[in-house]
Amino acid sequence: MADEPKKKLGEILVARGLAAREEVAAVLASPGPGRLASELYRLGITAERELAQGLAEQHGHPAVVLSESSIDLEALDLVPRAICERYHLLPVAVDADTLTVAAAEVSTAALPRAPIFDQIELASGRRVLPYLVIDAVVAEAIPIAYEARAAGETTLVGHRPRPSGVPAMAPLAVVRAPTAPIPLTSDPLFAPSDAPPGPAEAPITAPVVVGTMLPDQPVVLVVEDDPDVRALLHKVLGYDGYHVLEAATGGAALQVLRTERPACILLDAMLPEVHGFDICATLKRSPTFAATPVIVVSAVYRGWEHARTVQETHGADAFVEKPFDVHYVRQLVARMVGRELPRPPLTPQWQQDVRALAQEAEVAYRMGDLAACEDASRRWRALDPFDAHAWLILGNARSKAGDPDGAMKAWERAATFDGHLFPAFKNLAAVYEQLGFAQRAAMAWSRAHDLAPDPDTRRRIAERLALRRGP
Repeated sequence: MADEPKKKLGEILVARGLAAREEVAAVLASPGPGRLASELYRLGITAERELAQGLAEQHGHPAVVLSESSIDLEALDLVPRAICERYHLLPVAVDADTLTVAAAEVSTAALPRAPIFDQIELASGRRVLPYLVIDAVVAEAIPIAYEARAAGETTLVGHRPRPSGVPAMAPLAVVRAPTAPIPLTSDPLFAPSDAPPGPAEAPITAPVVVGTMLPDQPVVLVVEDDPDVRALLHKVLGYDGYHVLEAATGGAALQVLRTERPACILLDAMLPEVHGFDICATLKRSPTFAATPVIVVSAVYRGWEHARTVQETHGADAFVEKPFDVHYVRQLVARMVGRELPRPPLTPQWQQDVRALAQEAEVAYRMGDLAACEDASRRWRALDPFDAHAWLILGNARSKAGDPDGAMKAWERAATFDGHLFPAFKNLAAVYEQLGFAQRAAMAWSRAHDLAPDPDTRRRIAERLALRRGP
């Protein structure tokens, strides 16, 4: 069923007493008006915060009030000014995993997410978290922010010079659409001992394994969704004496990496289920897998600039454009496999250590020692960065500690690394609604409905979806 039609911004502003109907009508009737929010802002009719609140309600997506926010200017180093001016966006905060962006558009008519964010993720090596912003406000802020950064500043308080006597602002002043309170559950944890089957027991897409591996035969993992390219690489690498494992999706690749220790990975950039760049970056951040050579292959991203980005930002050992010279790829794999790099196997001790850390995280969580739970989860993810349950319990701990934003980021990773993990999608749906991401919440609730473990849970989620849609 389709969602209810989106309300017009003018109707929302008038209904909430944020603008008079005559003022809205006059702006809309004026010759060549820009966006309504921008025009009301420029004319001084409605304040930025009230307009941001109206945008959040209209789009079902949080908005940021730049004039009340402290902007982390170091975030600007990750996105060129020309890109910001072209797409009307501004980086406002950055951490090790996430780049927060204020943008006049967060989605398009055809896509739930503006395509430019994928490009920024490729270049920055971080996930993009977009917030809405008034177009006129971000246009004002871009030159001020970049000029302040060029002058050596690290923080900009508000997007305009702050008047004397005005106190320091919050890191980011975010307004959200009004939503009904939705509890996660009394205990959102699905611990390893009672969790639904993970990737090893319930594969997303089974990997293709051909032939019997000989003793001491190097293993090469080919991750490629094109069956013809996959078959070609299997044939030539098998001829060169490698034991070749195949995966057609990012999810299938994660299954292999949970149980195998390839000598080299050929990884397509654009994959179903889990993005190839995400897999590469996660491997290279993990002490267990950092030394595994990764060759990224792409038909979409081309040129030396993308090659440099893929290698420097995501940690790939090499980058190959499609169509490629198969003999070059053979030579490249031979060179990678021939490196004398430490690649400790995934031993029974490794598996025992992972189970022990999972148990440690679970016990700490249930005892309410959230700091110990996070620490155990960190060590667990260092050994097995693709274990969705490690990310799930991290999100649970952050949620219980009162950090919904941190919980959201962790649960997103859990859902990415296991597309069948019901509690990840259920908790994501609830925290998305709590944080005002209405469109994301609808998609997560729908996925949770499909994955529900029993009819009663499925019925309650269906009622939640019906309540969202309204009468």
